[in-house]
Amino acid sequence: MLFDFYAPLLTEKQSRTWDSYYLKNLSLAEVAREQGTSRQAVHSLLQRTLESLEMYEEKLKLIERFFVSKDFLMQADQRLHTMLAQERVAQASVVCEILEVRTLLRKALDTY
Repeated sequence: MLFDFYAPLLTEKQSRTWDSYYLKNLSLAEVAREQGTSRQAVHSLLQRTLESLEMYEEKLKLIERFFVSKDFLMQADQRLHTMLAQERVAQASVVCEILEVRTLLRKALDTY
C-alpha cells in the first residue's frame, strides 16, 4: 500500500526495481540481471526504497488519513441506512434526499 500512495515520489530506478521485485515477483537475481547489477545492490535499493516510503507516510500520513476518511464515510452511510430502516423520516422528499446522499457516499466508498 505504501507504494500505491507514494510511488510518484520515488526515482525511476526505485519504482522500476520495486515493481520488478514486488509486483512482478522476480527474484533478486532476476532483477539484478535485468538491471545489470548485483543482487546485493538490488537488495540495498529495495531497503532504501522501503525506508523512503515509510518516511513519506510518517510525514504525510496519506494512508492514515485515507482510512480515517473511509471510516467516516462508512459511518455516515450506516447512520443514513439506520434512519431509513427505522422509518424516522416522514417526508418523501427527505427520503429521496437521503437516498441521493447514500448514493454519493457509496460512490465515494467505491473509489477506495
